[in-house]
Amino acid sequence: MHEVITHDGVRLSHRDSGGEGVPLVMLHGWGQTQEMFRHQLTGLAPGRRVITVDFRGHGRSGKPQHGYRIARLAGDIRELVDQLGLDEFDALGWSMGASVWWSFVDQY
Repeated sequence: MHEVITHDGVRLSHRDSGGEGVPLVMLHGWGQTQEMFRHQLTGLAPGRRVITVDFRGHGRSGKPQHGYRIARLAGDIRELVDQLGLDEFDALGWSMGASVWWSFVDQY
């Protein structure tokens, strides 16, 4: 597990398989964690770089009293990909994770 810290001080826990090629960033749904992707991570990671993250308030990430709007979660993901230096990546979202990606696209 790795961590990044957002500009408002929230610790985001993430995994990075460190594989090759264009990374795949996978976002879970509300009330879930990045653990929901454990089987996909195992299947994809031997060759491909796969990144999973726990949204704020979920799993091993920080649990602040603020920032639980879709737009803020998308901002957290922007900070994650920026801090990881990802100029290009593929995006996958499950349930609310798809909404976060749509917000990400709209904002950034």
